[in-house]
Amino acid sequence: MLSSRTGGNDLNKLESMKAAKDGLDSYADLLRHARDDTPIARIPEDELQRMKWFGVFHRPQTPGLFMVRLRISGGRLESDQLRAIANVARMNGFDSADITTRQNIQLRGMPLRAIPAVLDRLGEAGVSTLQTGLDNVRESADSRRASPMATSAPCPSRYRMSQAMTI
Repeated sequence: MLSSRTGGNDLNKLESMKAAKDGLDSYADLLRHARDDTPIARIPEDELQRMKWFGVFHRPQTPGLFMVRLRISGGRLESDQLRAIANVARMNGFDSADITTRQNIQLRGMPLRAIPAVLDRLGEAGVSTLQTGLDNVRESADSRRASPMATSAPCPSRYRMSQAMTI
């Protein structure tokens, strides 16, 4: 069946992993590993990769710790969302976060056991980590200078969600 979907070509390692189990069906695995405080060396590579669908990235440069990528639509946040992000960073021992070239935010140095609470707190503030890695719709950058006036080009932030839903 896989060969018919790929025109007879063998799938590479990443595509084989995705064909075996959809990343969005793996949240229970992430929660189980966090609850059990599973050592990184005991988590199968495929499961580490699938965590990226939820914005959770294992960073080999910091063994045992994860980076959480937040989707910041158009690079715009409300003040309560920014406070929630700062609080999550502080609760894990950091006073800073990275802003990416796509205007998203990355929180580094998170132990796996802390990830479920991090995702819950961010979700309560209306901040999502969903599909910020692997197969996802990429964020486009906005500018606050984009004018809503009828004579100018429309601001892309108005159309982002409808475009994402039709892709």
